[in-house]
Amino acid sequence: MTSAGSTATRQLPGTGEEWHRLSLWAALPTALALLRPRVLATLLPGLLATVIVLREVLPDGRWGFAATVGGAAVAGLGGWIGWALAWRHRFRYRVDAAGISLRSGVLHRNEVRLEWERVRNVDVRQAFYFRPLDRVTLILEGTGGSEEVISVPAVTRAVAEDVRRRAIAVPTVGTSAPLEVTTPEAAVADGVLHRPSPAALLTHGAINGRAFALLLAGIGVLYSVLNPFLEEAELVRGVAEQVSGLAVESLTGWLLLAVPVLLLLSVVLVVISAVAALVLYWSFTLSVDGDRYLFTQGLVETQERSLRATKLQALTTVETAVGRLFGRCHLLVHKATTSADSDGEQEDGSLLVPALSTREGATLVQRLDPAAAPRPPLQQVERAFRRFWLQRLLAVVVILAVVAVVGAAVWLDADGAVLMLLGVLAAAVILATVALIHTAWRNWGWALDGTVLFITHGVFGRHHVVFRLDRVQHVAVTRSPYQRRHGLATLRLALPDGDRTIPFLDEADAVELANRTVHRVETDPHLEL
Repeated sequence: MTSAGSTATRQLPGTGEEWHRLSLWAALPTALALLRPRVLATLLPGLLATVIVLREVLPDGRWGFAATVGGAAVAGLGGWIGWALAWRHRFRYRVDAAGISLRSGVLHRNEVRLEWERVRNVDVRQAFYFRPLDRVTLILEGTGGSEEVISVPAVTRAVAEDVRRRAIAVPTVGTSAPLEVTTPEAAVADGVLHRPSPAALLTHGAINGRAFALLLAGIGVLYSVLNPFLEEAELVRGVAEQVSGLAVESLTGWLLLAVPVLLLLSVVLVVISAVAALVLYWSFTLSVDGDRYLFTQGLVETQERSLRATKLQALTTVETAVGRLFGRCHLLVHKATTSADSDGEQEDGSLLVPALSTREGATLVQRLDPAAAPRPPLQQVERAFRRFWLQRLLAVVVILAVVAVVGAAVWLDADGAVLMLLGVLAAAVILATVALIHTAWRNWGWALDGTVLFITHGVFGRHHVVFRLDRVQHVAVTRSPYQRRHGLATLRLALPDGDRTIPFLDEADAVELANRTVHRVETDPHLEL
């Protein structure tokens, strides 16, 4: 067997010019994938049709009902296992010197061919049930989008490593000069750039708000599904009777009852978030190997990702509101990708480096991209940003506050004490709105250092973005009617992983920055985009 740029090596099972079948274990992840809600929703009509047919054929009564349920269960289980086995039986893959080919599908046949020079990312993932078998799932992502994503489950690690070496040995189409990876061996042991402790991962989960949003969204979905059943449950009525028996008649009493409940819920959410981060980023390691960065993480599923330095698009240092108090942050490494299809990637496909101190984050940014060495002083966006939002958002808040107070006085016939309380609350909301708008304006900043652009924004937390101008694919300078009247503009820079925007720039600055970006892209383009 030969691979690009290497001499003949020992033939590995599953590689070569012939087509190969998957191991029987490949049916397991396929079967588990069928349990996803989206797939189950697609199969539900067929299961309901089976139940209807059985009810028409079988007699009524207890035995008929049991036979219907049993028949539907057998049909569903048989179809579930049968489809997974059929998919595995029909799957073929072939690895040769030029690339990898794949044939799959039960009813509809798919055939994909991916040349090594078009491979953008190579991931190796190992679920917990594959660890005793030393089997992994190999995922290759091409430059052509979602149509060029190949997943080969249940292959041996030797095959996966051989495929990864082949893909890495061949430069991607249009490869430009790689970034200089300045990582002194004396400063980095065994090429490891970051390896947080379990305590640091727990801290990261406790101060990172992403898990809270996911958890609350899940609680909302679960409640909407179970609400019809909960309304009829005797337990709910019993709890309601116990709560009504507390005889809480004053606002102070309700606050005394609500505060410990909210504190307990907050503690539970923090603990769940911390444990989730520990499981997701267990044994996280960011290391460097030549011109590649290696990301390894996961307890339930071990994920191994590689990213060439030339394919790094941007870096974002994220400081949450709580993280700023403790001097903690995390780093998003942006890459050109088709989608985020796993828990280890964010919604935009970026890779997250967790549990960093502020100093470690700055050092890591400089190591990943030496051109991003210390951030220069930032220039704030124009004051018109603050004036624009004060004139509009504040007007809406004031109108709502006046309507609330007048409505309470006219329709609810509230007394003076209640109206005074509402007035104080309305004033507090107005002041908070003014403070938030001012903070958002103060935190918007940008700076251009040679060919590297720095952008900072945020209200409670901070996002510090840095990228090279040659990564930009499209530049747009837009002006709203308000901006045209005041000589302002918004600059939008499109990168392969998403847009970066700087609002309310002076029009001359926006045009100058756009021209510099276009000149950089035309004279020295980043050819791997």
